[in-house]
Amino acid sequence: MLLLLLTICLQTSLQQEQTPPPGRCDVSQREEVHTSCTSCAAVSSSSCPRGFSQSGTLNCSYLVEISARKTLLLGGCQHTCVKGYMQPRCCPQHWGPLCLSCPSWSGKTCNYHGTCLDGDVGNGTCVCDESFSGFACQECKNPNSYGENCDKKCDCEHGVCNGGPEGDGQCFCQPPYTGKRCDQVSSRCNTCSPYSYCKGEGDAADCECLAGHRRTTQGKCASICSLRECDVNAQCSSTGSKVSCACKPDYLGDGKICVPRNLCSENNGGCPIDSTICVFKGPNKSSCECMFGMSPVGGNAEFGCQLVSACSADTCDPTAVCQTGVDGQPKCVCNARQIGDGRRCYGNLMERLIELDRSGSQRGTLTGAVALFGEGCSMQLSRDGPFTAFIPLLKTPLT
Repeated sequence: MLLLLLTICLQTSLQQEQTPPPGRCDVSQREEVHTSCTSCAAVSSSSCPRGFSQSGTLNCSYLVEISARKTLLLGGCQHTCVKGYMQPRCCPQHWGPLCLSCPSWSGKTCNYHGTCLDGDVGNGTCVCDESFSGFACQECKNPNSYGENCDKKCDCEHGVCNGGPEGDGQCFCQPPYTGKRCDQVSSRCNTCSPYSYCKGEGDAADCECLAGHRRTTQGKCASICSLRECDVNAQCSSTGSKVSCACKPDYLGDGKICVPRNLCSENNGGCPIDSTICVFKGPNKSSCECMFGMSPVGGNAEFGCQLVSACSADTCDPTAVCQTGVDGQPKCVCNARQIGDGRRCYGNLMERLIELDRSGSQRGTLTGAVALFGEGCSMQLSRDGPFTAFIPLLKTPLT
């Protein structure tokens, strides 16, 4: 039972770690790189960069400098290295670096009458269909139209039409007019307060507050805030018949649409551009983090970061020079007249003979061979090639 509980907890933890933030639909990607081309005899010692795994070996060609004026093109081998990773990407109907939701009306993106400019580089604008307008395509372009497709015309003579895609064409008659088309006069609506309309006909006519208004204790009609008028991250206020929306602190927009203020979009959030990245932490919040292979100066990335040497005493063979690349990875570098396997360098035959005689399993057994070749053909073995040579094991020179 305990083992089962631990397994369930572990799976839940992994799922939480792998779940992308809201609005993100990350996709799996595969990156492929190749090791440096070298001799096929030496490629087995080559290793893939950190985080990559070997998936195969390819044929290739590389240049070896024989002399100051001569280079030799040789056939060689190189490893194919791969790694998988998740590429950040916004879900459909989400936009920008924060993958925010596209504008919606009644829970419908662009009111189903437009196309949102979504994606990582989109700006979240609703491009409305021909007959629609508004930040979420929630209005008819023609203010005198109504119906789901904005294809019906209002015919109110002395009033305001209940228009728009969600309107039904009802006429809100300006007092004292009444009737379906607001073309009749009613004495019952002579005393209606501002922002009201005359509802009903004949003796049944009465004063009612317009939509978005309600009657106060003084009997007047005043505007009221509606959740539909403003963004969820906006504050609504009303004065008379006017409703105003203003984004909350730490948000930017016109009140109809409010987005979190992303400090990273302004001058890299104040983080040094050449050594750090700005990380969004929430509305008007960010932090500086060092680029890969760097460490903070003085313990704080806000002051910049410096390259950390990826080289250690055993990173490269003594025959190679270890250098830290701009990607933070160590590289074992050989000179122009040598070939390498990613860790060590191989020179000409004379250099290799001397090296083997100095260290390793053949230490001291090639002293005579070095002297023999040094007297007879040192020039050829140092400059020309390639060669296949049979080397005698001689501790002392031949006499």
